[in-house]
Amino acid sequence: MRKVLSPQRDVLGLLAKRGDAHVSERTAVYLRDVYNHLVRINESIEASRDLLGNALEAYLSGVGQRTNEILKYLTIMSAVFLPLAFVVGFFGQNFENLPFVRDWVHSDRLMWGMVAACMGVPAAMLAWFKRKNWL
Repeated sequence: MRKVLSPQRDVLGLLAKRGDAHVSERTAVYLRDVYNHLVRINESIEASRDLLGNALEAYLSGVGQRTNEILKYLTIMSAVFLPLAFVVGFFGQNFENLPFVRDWVHSDRLMWGMVAACMGVPAAMLAWFKRKNWL
């Protein structure tokens, strides 16, 4: 609408000028009236365009905020599972001798220590995140 009305407004502005020999004074009054209507419509379109732009910016800001919240929780989940991946990966290795631990493959204490680490580390991290108000 703006692309169509702007050239028409300019043309009617030239035709509505007083003193043009091609347009009678009686017709010029109507042309000025149409010109004023076109100016108002054009201003209304510009105001609506500004409102639509502001609404779009508010919507995109809300979407960005929601995305940031989702990414925060995904980051916290990856931070919780990173130590678990390390512990499970370390104890899942295939080698016979571990320095300073004899017969570590069949050690019940080491297995229960690993289970305790797999449960305690995420619980401690979640408690720390809660204390920091990250959750």
